[in-house]
Amino acid sequence: MRLELKNEDCWEFAGEGLRWFDLVHTERAIPAMNEIIKSHDIPLANGITPRDLLFPIPLNEMLINPGFRKQHDGY
Repeated sequence: MRLELKNEDCWEFAGEGLRWFDLVHTERAIPAMNEIIKSHDIPLANGITPRDLLFPIPLNEMLINPGFRKQHDGY
């Protein structure tokens, strides 16, 4: 049953543009995307890492709340 739900979510979320967020939320983004890159031999793609799962914090937000947050590593 869980596998069936997962497969249904895959198609539904892909159509709605939510697939990436589902993969990140369920901690399947790194293995799933690296498998696609490997199986399709995508040039210039080295795979994704945990850093690729984070968006940068907008500068305006950091200026509004000084000292509250620091920028994610790599940004």
